Amino acid sequence: MDAIYWVLLLVWGLVWGACSRQCVIDKGYEDEGGKYFAIGFFLGLLGFILAYVKPDQKKEFLDRQYQQYLYNMSAQKTKESEPAARNSDWRCVCGAMNREVETSCHRCGKTIAESKAEWKKKNNQKEDVQPASQSLSEQLKELKTLLDEGLINEEEFAAKKKQLLNIK
Repeated sequence: MDAIYWVLLLVWGLVWGACSRQCVIDKGYEDEGGKYFAIGFFLGLLGFILAYVKPDQKKEFLDRQYQQYLYNMSAQKTKESEPAARNSDWRCVCGAMNREVETSCHRCGKTIAESKAEWKKKNNQKEDVQPASQSLSEQLKELKTLLDEGLINEEEFAAKKKQLLNIK
């Protein structure tokens, strides 16, 4: 009868030790050296309760991940809700994107002509005069960049392109 008692006591300790260890692992901790297994083995239900009340590291980690996910989703919705720029929209020298119907910048108040002049001045260029050292392909690339940035419109681009290519 004593042997059965000791076997049952051993099984009881193994069950509570395994439960305590698994509880700590599920909370995101490592059971260093079987510490919580030993606590559960020797203290039984009390050892399991000690493991159960330990703060949950995984929950905090998952909460941070969920908050990051929500932030990313809201940022993506903001990007999707912004209308794409049309070819005829123009970008002011201050960096603001303006609609084609606007004659002055909504942010700084500069007109299209003022913005173009300031941009050219900022880039050390004279009005419509390209340096002689620039090749034709470099001039066309720069002209395309101006169009892409919205500093010139399609008509100005086509006219300057014809001028550079000597097309009537």
